[in-house]
Amino acid sequence: MSIAKWMALGVAAIALASSMTACSGSSGNPRFGGYEDEVQPGYEEQVEQQYVEPDPEPPSESDIRQMTEDLGSDTWSCVLSPTYNEDWHDDVVCRKGAESHRPYLREWDDFVEEWELMESAHEYEVQLNAGG
Repeated sequence: MSIAKWMALGVAAIALASSMTACSGSSGNPRFGGYEDEVQPGYEEQVEQQYVEPDPEPPSESDIRQMTEDLGSDTWSCVLSPTYNEDWHDDVVCRKGAESHRPYLREWDDFVEEWELMESAHEYEVQLNAGG
């Protein structure tokens, strides 16, 4: 037998031995006859780990009032909100809690840029929050 045939036979033997070792179950995968070192949690265990105890009692009126003040939902806030109607004068929406409206700002200005609109929106927001 020539050296090339011996080498080919040796490579084939090594490939066969390594494929037999991979299929023998030493990989630890239980699907192929192996074993797992640690048991994976099932659905019930995962749900129990994610469970959060509910609050024992609902928040009081004063707690709710404090939370609304902390969130700022008792004041007006005006933000850019484009209408895409070719009229930049109404591209701002002002909100206070569930209330909202769209003011028509800078009526005297024929061409309004975004920075000008937001400047006027801030002035309008201050006026609303002052009670005007």
